[in-house]
Amino acid sequence: MRAGVTLLVAAGYEYLGRTGATLLLPHQDWITFAFTPLADADLVSIGKASLTTLHTSGHTNESMCFLLNDSALFSGGFIASLLG
Repeated sequence: MRAGVTLLVAAGYEYLGRTGATLLLPHQDWITFAFTPLADADLVSIGKASLTTLHTSGHTNESMCFLLNDSALFSGGFIASLLG
């Protein structure tokens, strides 16, 4: 397990416990708690914002980027870096 991925999942799991929110993660087999798996080209709407998921296999098979409103691209690694 990679440190950035572990941190991202741990932060999500902690938030899930506090809020009852649904945790959305790229599909993976090593997670042992309930989550909603994301696949390539899924669309997630949050208010007026929309995120399109893009499978970008790189240093891990589940690597994913997120395209915000068709104008800004974020990598999972960038998001994990914001948490720690």
